[in-house]
Amino acid sequence: CLELFQVTHQEKYIAEYETSLLNALLGSVDETCQDWSYFTSPNGRRLSTYYWACCRSSGSMAVESSSDAAIFETDHEIFVNLYLPTRSTMSRGTLTIKGDLGVDGNCELEFGLAGFHDVLFRVPNWASNFRIVVGDEAHVPSVNAGFFKLGRDWRLGDVVHVSCECPIRVVPKSHTVDHHGQEVVRMDYATVMRGPLSYATGLIDGYKQEE
Repeated sequence: CLELFQVTHQEKYIAEYETSLLNALLGSVDETCQDWSYFTSPNGRRLSTYYWACCRSSGSMAVESSSDAAIFETDHEIFVNLYLPTRSTMSRGTLTIKGDLGVDGNCELEFGLAGFHDVLFRVPNWASNFRIVVGDEAHVPSVNAGFFKLGRDWRLGDVVHVSCECPIRVVPKSHTVDHHGQEVVRMDYATVMRGPLSYATGLIDGYKQEE
C-alpha cells in the first residue's frame, strides 16, 4: 500500500496502510519492542514467535519504513499522511507533528522549512468536522476530499492546527466459505473503532474466544 501511494498519490492506499500499521504491525510487538507475535487475535492469547523467526527483523524494518509514509515529499509538494508524533527531515528543512489526531482529536504541525508552496493535508475517512487552521485562516475540507491542498508561501515557524472529532463506530465483517456456489461456512463479527484504531478486549467471560 505504501508503494502504491508513492506511485499514485491516492489517499485510499495510505488509509489502508495506516490501518495495517497501527493495528496489525504495532499491535503485534510487545512492550519491550523486541518480541513479536505472528498471529494476533482481538480477544485471544498472544504468543511470541521463536527467537530465530524473521518477525523480529521484518517487523523492525516495517516500523522504520513508516517514516516514509507519515510525511511524503515530492519535487513540488509535501503530503501530510499520518497525524502521529513525527519529525521529518526533508530537502528544505523539517516538519514536526505534535499530538495524535486519532486519539486526542487535535495535533499541531510546526514548519521548519521554507520554499514550498503546496502542502496536501490528508482528510482521514474516520474523522468528522475536520478542520485546518493556519494563523487567522480556517479551512473545513469536505469529508471525502482525500487530500486538501493548501497553497501558500510557507515560512520558517509557521504553525498549523488540525482538529477533528473521532466518533466511535462499529464495523461489521463476515467470513464465508462457498462450496460449488453454496455457503457452507459463515461467521459474522464486528470491530469497535475510534479514529484509525481497532479496539480489543479480554476474553469474553474470561475464557471465550469465539465471540
